[in-house]
Amino acid sequence: MSHDEDITVTAMMMRLTLVYRMLRRTSSALPIAIDLPRADSDIRIEQCVAGVARAYEIAREVPMPAEIQGHLYASYLHWLSAVDLIKTYMAFQAEPGQQEFRADAVMFTLQTAESYIGDVDRWLGEEGNATD
Repeated sequence: MSHDEDITVTAMMMRLTLVYRMLRRTSSALPIAIDLPRADSDIRIEQCVAGVARAYEIAREVPMPAEIQGHLYASYLHWLSAVDLIKTYMAFQAEPGQQEFRADAVMFTLQTAESYIGDVDRWLGEEGNATD
């Protein structure tokens, strides 16, 4: 792996972790709290993926407007998709010229997840369940 690829993987993983922490904070503030594993050095990514996948399944039980529930689902799905895109990026590292769009796809997917999380956070604030 080249130095530039190392930097790219580090940036993707940092952003993935940041968005996961946002998901965790928002999920715990829902009217029916959804607890995701704490993101620290003792936890493996597989545990985070399992937690977010489970959160996606049980989110339908959370009382909220359909549009906000859709944004919550979308935030979980985009985060899970970003994990898969990072795995694809790692699997195809030997293909020159094929990585930039994959890295961009990861970052765009995480940016979209952040946007959806922001929508849910705003709704929570309006409902008196602020995430700050």
